[in-house]
Amino acid sequence: MSIHEIIKQLSEDIEIECYYIKRPADNKNCIVYTYTEVPNLIGDMKELRTKYIVLLNVYCESNIEKTNKLVKESLQDHGFKKKIIPGTVLEANNIYNTAMQYTISLKN
Repeated sequence: MSIHEIIKQLSEDIEIECYYIKRPADNKNCIVYTYTEVPNLIGDMKELRTKYIVLLNVYCESNIEKTNKLVKESLQDHGFKKKIIPGTVLEANNIYNTAMQYTISLKN
């Protein structure tokens, strides 16, 4: 299963749209993600596992703590490990933005 497939499944489970890199301007309740790939296990000159460092931005207009809790629980249920959540900020357009960094290692 690819990183995009896992995040798509997570999106369906929590019923919040997820977008890669950029969100539509009219969507105020969603998750935007990007990631970095790092080789995690190499054997016989082949990459057997890949570690993904995933940065998610959770956008919402209300119910910030409830939304963040739902996202964190779902990420954990899908095998992600939390690295850091610096805090929530209120953006100029009155949308709350919580940045989250998680990692996951997937078999290739």
